[in-house]
Amino acid sequence: MSTVGSRARARMINRAVLERNSTSTSNAYGHKEAPSFSTLGDPIPCRIWTRARGDNRREINDTRKFAMEEKLFCSMPVGTDVTELDQVTEIQDRLGVVLYPGPFRIDTLRFRNTHLTLELRKIKSSASGA
Repeated sequence: MSTVGSRARARMINRAVLERNSTSTSNAYGHKEAPSFSTLGDPIPCRIWTRARGDNRREINDTRKFAMEEKLFCSMPVGTDVTELDQVTEIQDRLGVVLYPGPFRIDTLRFRNTHLTLELRKIKSSASGA
């Protein structure tokens, strides 16, 4: 491993729990079954960050609900088995304490020389009556 690669890996102080949709069958009408996500093994080393500006958050408001969309960014080691169809269940620290409960959708997956960069999205919503 190069010096640059080892520095990128040394910064990965968090752990991400990944899940993959294991449903590939169709119902009697030809539609896909409801997704059934299963965990892909041990938590994967990663580094999580968000931008300091307000451009990573967006408020969605209509007459019946209020939603807050928040984007996080995640670096993972090169060679990690992850696709944009997977989801991140939670982000932990090295001791397994949950820092960001999920699930998070993977919007973008970028390949770099020393790591992968994922753009994650979580949508929190609440009804207006609550």
